[in-house]
Amino acid sequence: MMPQSSPTPRPSHAPAALPVLALALACTLAPTAAPAAAQTFPTDDPVIRAIWTQGMGDPSQVERLAQALMDSIGPRLYGSPSEREAADWLLANYARWGVEARREQYGTWRG
Repeated sequence: MMPQSSPTPRPSHAPAALPVLALALACTLAPTAAPAAAQTFPTDDPVIRAIWTQGMGDPSQVERLAQALMDSIGPRLYGSPSEREAADWLLANYARWGVEARREQYGTWRG
């Protein structure tokens, strides 16, 4: 009679698999954590909230102003007619908003 051999014990992969599982879980959850944090405002400071609302909120005029300066008036070099037009447009807007502004000489053209 042959001696009955016991089955060869298989090595346990559980300890080695644990770090891999933890890494896979972290990689899966990491992309969802950032948007969740981005949905809350990072400060309770009312001044910062007001500034953000003016630039990014519903009453924002950023898109309209950027369109006028970048698309309608377009690119401009200092001293060019487009630069003069952009400055005139800006001064007119400031005046309409009640902001004091004036044109000042900048640099010296030696051409």
